[in-house]
Amino acid sequence: MHFSKEIRDLPTISLVDGIELGRVVDLIVDLVCGRVCGLVLENKNFFQNGKFIELEDVINIGRDAVTVNSKEVIQDDPEKQKGNLSWLSRVEENVYSTGGTDLGVIKDIIFNFPDGCITGIELSGGLWADLNQGRKMVLWESVVQGNGSNLIVDSSQENIWQ
Repeated sequence: MHFSKEIRDLPTISLVDGIELGRVVDLIVDLVCGRVCGLVLENKNFFQNGKFIELEDVINIGRDAVTVNSKEVIQDDPEKQKGNLSWLSRVEENVYSTGGTDLGVIKDIIFNFPDGCITGIELSGGLWADLNQGRKMVLWESVVQGNGSNLIVDSSQENIWQ
């Protein structure tokens, strides 16, 4: 399992020639399928979007780097990923239960590699709750709606902070 915060800022290295292709700045996710689709790399040119690598083209996600076969796996525009969205655009958004309970805000995503299946999301209940009880994880199978501005989970998750 991987947390997005562990992957952010890792260098992406080409195994063919050993060069660094860029650093990971974001993940592209398909919230309908519950899957990470790829990685967005920084772009040092201010006037262009970042670069995109499909998760299928990643050889490994290690502790210190992400490896790919070669620079040919890089695509130019992550915005072309129709129907998918930037994970960073979801961080700090609210999570509600179907019963109307505010469960907190999204802090991170947990997913498996190499299939990209999202296993859960990490929630913060605020500074006091984080210090007192720690952050909580909601299993992805509890998510009933994820495409709006708020994530909705089933009512069985309403008591995670008690």
